[in-house]
Amino acid sequence: MELSGQQDIQAQVGDSVLLSCDYRNEPLPENTAVFWRDNNSSVVLDIINKKPDTKTQDKKYKNRVFSFENLYNEGNFSILMKDLRLTDSSTYECEVHQMDHLQRHRLTVSERRAGAADTSPRGAAGGAVVTSTSLLVSLLLLSLTL
Repeated sequence: MELSGQQDIQAQVGDSVLLSCDYRNEPLPENTAVFWRDNNSSVVLDIINKKPDTKTQDKKYKNRVFSFENLYNEGNFSILMKDLRLTDSSTYECEVHQMDHLQRHRLTVSERRAGAADTSPRGAAGGAVVTSTSLLVSLLLLSLTL
């Protein structure tokens, strides 16, 4: 299994975070399987035959984890995790099964401090973006037009 690196992400309760998972080395077969797991091996999201499959998704991720089906053919299997909770602090792995490709993210979620300035990392090169959902969607749409 080839590990393409690990990202450390800091976020606060209530934030949304984009966890990237890209495989662009060679064309992907139609029966591509992608498995997102946390450090307890809980199912965050499965993508089977280039379709999201939530049947086995852990209940703590239901209605909070989304992927971008329109980007699967480009090898982009990133997920958006919304409404972060303290219990979301974990290491997340994305495995593109047939290609022996693995990406890892270590997410640390902290309490939101009233009146404190937002010090979350904002789009460091190659890093995850922690921001409002509407901005994430706008950035995604912009990337599709480039």
